Amino acid sequence: MKKMISAAVVTVACCLFAQTASAALIAYEGFDYPNDTPAINGLDGGSGWNGGWVDGDGDFAGLSQDDVSLDSAAFPFASAGDRLIGQGGGEGVRNFGPLVDVATDGALYMSLLLNKTSDGGGSADNFEVRVGPSSFADMIRFGSGSSENWILILNGTNGGVGNLTVGDTYFAVLRLTTTSGEDELSAMVYGPGDVVPALEPAVWDMSVTKTLNTGVIDQIRLEVGANSHGDYDEFRIGSDWASVAVDVPEPTCVALTLMGSVAGMASLRRRR
Repeated sequence: MKKMISAAVVTVACCLFAQTASAALIAYEGFDYPNDTPAINGLDGGSGWNGGWVDGDGDFAGLSQDDVSLDSAAFPFASAGDRLIGQGGGEGVRNFGPLVDVATDGALYMSLLLNKTSDGGGSADNFEVRVGPSSFADMIRFGSGSSENWILILNGTNGGVGNLTVGDTYFAVLRLTTTSGEDELSAMVYGPGDVVPALEPAVWDMSVTKTLNTGVIDQIRLEVGANSHGDYDEFRIGSDWASVAVDVPEPTCVALTLMGSVAGMASLRRRR
């Protein structure tokens, strides 16, 4: 009987651990929508967001409507649904639910898939994701400039290094570390042949430091230049590396309960 009680305790503990692990994910968007319109204005799928996508002027190209997601051998999750196409200028905006306070010490993580599908020349060819407060969404900028160079901008200071390859899908992970002094924005970029580690890297591909001038972050903004073309997919915002870069299957409480019960019954039979 004691062993059965112990098995039950382990089961409850595992279930609570699984719930705690999933709670680290703040928001997710995989663009899994019906193929009835490419327009993104008002679409409110995913989880953890405060309202739907906003594109009131309809200038963002919109959903692919072909049930084809961006994917990469480096991507640690299973993608589903469509992807978001950006071309010829425009922007799409969405607020995430809990306000992230960057005035205190802490960290915010974000991951996404992105593919710059063509080279639009030397001007107005930027392809970006921007994050910040609703009043200043350009506080964090990540993506590609007009020369296919990576940009990683924190409050106007660029720490981007290297160039992307047009047509390749990249899995990118960003980390914003806030302190009482200077804050740091870092990025890891994984191409098709790379392997994403289960543990957070000690050294990141790119980083930039700057003191932030705002206390909260609550908005993501996708923006492409007039000559730019590219796809976005699989956005995750979380409080740690594992929540946005590691696919850990959560054991179901039912399965654990059954396993614990079987183990307990077997133990009782042996004692008899």
